[in-house]
Amino acid sequence: PAAAPAAAPAAAPAAVPAIRICLQGVMQQSEIGLAVITGRWAMNKADFESADSVAKTSWFEYKSDSEATGTPPSGKYLGRFDVNLPTGVQRMDENGLSLTFTPHEGKWTVRAAGSNAYGEFTMEGSAELGGAGAGPDEYAVELFRTYKPMKKSTDKKRSRKAGSSGGLKRPRSGSAQKEPRSAPAAAPASHLPSQVAAAANAVAANATAPAAASAPPPVLRVEPPLMRGLMSRDASGNVFIKGRWCLTAADIGDKAKTSPFEYKHTAVSNAMPLPIDGNYTGTFNLKLAHG
Repeated sequence: PAAAPAAAPAAAPAAVPAIRICLQGVMQQSEIGLAVITGRWAMNKADFESADSVAKTSWFEYKSDSEATGTPPSGKYLGRFDVNLPTGVQRMDENGLSLTFTPHEGKWTVRAAGSNAYGEFTMEGSAELGGAGAGPDEYAVELFRTYKPMKKSTDKKRSRKAGSSGGLKRPRSGSAQKEPRSAPAAAPASHLPSQVAAAANAVAANATAPAAASAPPPVLRVEPPLMRGLMSRDASGNVFIKGRWCLTAADIGDKAKTSPFEYKHTAVSNAMPLPIDGNYTGTFNLKLAHG
């Protein structure tokens, strides 16, 4: 009899699309000279072009610190971003954020690194002066974020003492053998914010990294108010410190979230160099619900 035809090989599983978190924004200069990148982020660049892009994207903001240098400035940045949670929008912090801008063929390549409640990450992208959505003196910035794989837990180190047979200890005769413990099943990604859950499911399907067991709770940071201003002296010898203050350092570049303050040291000798120690009188503005 004729041999039965060989069964067709099983079809390879469909590849899961790669998840690359995309950030798009515009870099402007604040009134006190800091670089501020404001925009929106999404799980994929395609989400910006979808009909419901507003629902699929969320706000973010990066602000350079006073030591960042260059144009656009490279250095440390303060970062915040919104995440859609079942209970509403939660604002989260970026930690240890640094951005580096390098000129390349009329644009700038961008390299970045930092961490947040979901882990450590790196970013790469580009910045273009007067690019899409930016003014002639502004930079259009696009970044792609990749989270580093979570470290797998390791078993306790085995004893290195050499036994009677090649360094491996043999079980005692007649003793019960313990079965190896199975690894705990990965927790579902349903507990994650809707924007992060898609990435967690994709990573689990590709088996490139274990699914996150739980998202760390947001860390509440209590910071002292920040005041930033300039010291000057008038013709009469009075010394002034004038500037703006805010509740957190991340708000210092946002005029809507800051208020003016002024400190005055009454007439001293013009021969005394600044800064001047002594008693100052001070006033500051406070924004209340009624004005």
